[in-house]
Amino acid sequence: MLALRIFIDTSSVEVFINDGEAVMSSRIYPQPEERELSLYASHGVAVLQHGALWQLG
Repeated sequence: MLALRIFIDTSSVEVFINDGEAVMSSRIYPQPEERELSLYASHGVAVLQHGALWQLG
């Protein structure tokens, strides 16, 4: 099982994998109509067991 925590702000994305085992961070500048999130598996099948969304600030 893979645990992801994804934090998205107006100009950044941070992904914490398995409680910090690996971390990815990037600056982004999306247009308002481009603000969406997609998750997919490139090989095989992935099942989302739990998802939650919070608005910060």
